[in-house]
Amino acid sequence: MRIRMLCRNPSDFRRETADDIFKIPRNQNATEHPFSSEREYVRAMNAAKLGRMMAKPFLGALEGTLERVTAISLNTETLGVVAVGTADGKIQSWDIAKKNKLVEVLAHENEVRGICHFSKSRLMYTVV
Repeated sequence: MRIRMLCRNPSDFRRETADDIFKIPRNQNATEHPFSSEREYVRAMNAAKLGRMMAKPFLGALEGTLERVTAISLNTETLGVVAVGTADGKIQSWDIAKKNKLVEVLAHENEVRGICHFSKSRLMYTVV
């Protein structure tokens, strides 16, 4: 068995500036990696299968939100009720099954960055 000693100069792997990309040593020799194309094919097939598994059909849009949605929270006590925070500071409660707006409240002057339902209550916390 033959053992090769690795000897690398650290200055070859050091970045000159913070924006430089790290150098990664790779061996592109086909004799040392005989099944690289087959491995790449299997990885591509698995990625395509995962992409199909994660893809969900578009079921519908909730009309009535003029600004962009910045936060979403599901109500764990009531199925199908979602709270949505928008960029203009409004909080809207939606019934997803019927696609109608239950409540709309102007809660903040700035955008709503987070919403959390309080368990076993009708209260919710918002983050600005």
